[in-house]
Amino acid sequence: MYILNVVGSTDWEHIISPKMQQRIQAIMTIVADYHQRYFGVGMTPASATQIRRELLAPVLMFELHAIDVGHRRYFDMDEAYRMYPVLVEMAINVSRDIAPLRDLTPEESERLMFGYLFTAFAAYLDQADIFAPIKIDIDITYRPALEVILKRMLAGMAEFNIVFTNRFEDNVDLVISDAMLAEVDSRNRFDWQQLPTIKQIAQLRSRLSVIKRQKFEARFKELNPEND
Repeated sequence: MYILNVVGSTDWEHIISPKMQQRIQAIMTIVADYHQRYFGVGMTPASATQIRRELLAPVLMFELHAIDVGHRRYFDMDEAYRMYPVLVEMAINVSRDIAPLRDLTPEESERLMFGYLFTAFAAYLDQADIFAPIKIDIDITYRPALEVILKRMLAGMAEFNIVFTNRFEDNVDLVISDAMLAEVDSRNRFDWQQLPTIKQIAQLRSRLSVIKRQKFEARFKELNPEND
C-alpha cells in the first residue's frame, strides 16, 4: 500500500521497521549534507519532511526487489539538465553515495534512485534558497493586455524563480518590450510586439537558463572561494 501511495497522511515513520527508519534517515543525512554543501544553507523542515515522505515508496520497493523490476521509467536527462542542472548533479551524487546502504555499485544505485531523488528535489526544495531570482522587466507600451499575458506565461516557468521589476528602479537581468531599447544588452532584450512564437519562447528559455547558471556559479564561488 505504501509503495502504491494509497495510504494517505499516516504516521508512517513510526510504523515501519527500525531497519527502514534507519535506511531513510541515512539517506536524508546524505541529502542534507549535499544541500548544505551546494547551497550554503540547511534544508527547511518542510522540504525535509516532503522529501522523506517521497522517498518512502522507492526505498521500500527496492528493499523488496534487489533489482529494477520495471517501476523505473526512462528519464529525459536533457530536459532535466535544462531545467535544474544543479539538482541533476546533486541527485546523481546522492544516488551514488547511498549505494553502500544496499550493497550496490554506484552505477546500479544511480540507475535505481536518480529519478526519484531528482523529482523530489525539484518538487520540494525551496527554490528561493537555491536559485537567486531572475529579475525581468516587461514593458509593453502599445498593448498593455499583452503584458498581462506575458507575465502569466513567465510566472508558470517556476524553474527560473522569476520576479518582475522595473528597469528604471532596479538592476534587471532581462527586458521584454515592444519598443527597440538600444540601451539594453541585445542578449538580454526580447523585442516582442505580439504573442511570442514557439521559437521565441525557446530562445527566451535558453537565455534564462544561461542567466540562472551564471547566478548560481557566482553564488557557489562566494560559498566556496577555494574553488575559484
